[in-house]
Amino acid sequence: MNLENLNDLEYRKLPYESFSSLKYLLDSPDAFLYQKEHPFQGSDSTLLGTAVHHMLQGNSHLVVYSTVDKRKKTEYAEFLRDFEEKNTSKEAIIVPCSFREKLDAIQENASKNPYVKEVLEGVCSKFLK
Repeated sequence: MNLENLNDLEYRKLPYESFSSLKYLLDSPDAFLYQKEHPFQGSDSTLLGTAVHHMLQGNSHLVVYSTVDKRKKTEYAEFLRDFEEKNTSKEAIIVPCSFREKLDAIQENASKNPYVKEVLEGVCSKFLK
């Protein structure tokens, strides 16, 4: 198996411990076990980071803005069903509409920065080979 060409979902399906989980062993075996039983579910910051990652890779189609408040259970369940029907990629994510301004600003600034453009072009060409 070639580990260099795995996408994130394939990597996470491997039956091995990740570096991120093994670092808890440095604290204690109990910390490691606690992390295994209570995995990190993400936060707004990690969701924003994932959205930025998709956008910088040219995968902005994987970022869907929520148009429904999660507290409206019935409407949100319908929104989720619609999202799952339209987005067959397991990497697609839903972000709050409040992220739009931040993501637009990040994308605009990245596209104007010659250093960022050079780095992204180098990274993308490496993976496209």
